[in-house]
Amino acid sequence: MTKLGVFLAGFALAAAVAAGAWWFVVRPQIAASEARAAAAERSSARAKRASAGDQGWAEAERRRRLELEGEVSELRRMLTTAAPPAPRNPAGHGPPAAEPGAGLPPAMWDSAQRGREIQLLSLTPRAVITNPRFPYVVEAMRQHLDEDIALCARVLASDLPSEQKSVCATLLAALEDPRGLPPLLAAWSTARDENLRAAVLRGLAGIPGEKQTPILVGVWNDPGSEPILRALAIHGLALRRHDIAIAVAVGGAPGSTP
Repeated sequence: MTKLGVFLAGFALAAAVAAGAWWFVVRPQIAASEARAAAAERSSARAKRASAGDQGWAEAERRRRLELEGEVSELRRMLTTAAPPAPRNPAGHGPPAAEPGAGLPPAMWDSAQRGREIQLLSLTPRAVITNPRFPYVVEAMRQHLDEDIALCARVLASDLPSEQKSVCATLLAALEDPRGLPPLLAAWSTARDENLRAAVLRGLAGIPGEKQTPILVGVWNDPGSEPILRALAIHGLALRRHDIAIAVAVGGAPGSTP
């Protein structure tokens, strides 16, 4: 073989070795590097999207918190700008010396006056119905049902004290308007305060409808229910002529007393 042939053969062999090294060693490493780079880019993109999502969620929560704080502040403004309680007689008991509402008939009370009267009722949450102001407030609210039922619903769904929620639940019971049922049902599922639960159940018992019947039956059948709750439950069942109430009236039923 001539020198040229030897050179060409050596060159071909070297080219074959280089090609093999490229195909079996270098190329897989390059592919792996490219795959790692693509994975890193995808991971970075996911991280950016997650970060943007977290920021959006945090911003939404911040706005929601501000909205709730504003709602509670507005309700407080409406219900806590009350005038001092009207003076009572020298003995310290009996009806107020002055008629609620500064002498105006309840039909003429504006929203501010009605809010003040609701706040005054909340000073005696355990004796709302017997409070001399109560029938005046109910009469005034009947002139503005849409507005005042919405106000009571907002109070029940807010973080205001349970005393104010109890008053609104009792007022909804007195109004006996079916529009008061949804906020009372929602309040019952979250109420923990004993007085608030009684006020809400009074509303559920008094407002017409059947959606609350399972709640009334459940309270009556629960031996652990407070006596006041069981009394309100059987009252509501009696208004609906429920079989349990009829059995109690006729001759007693499990859980009832003579």
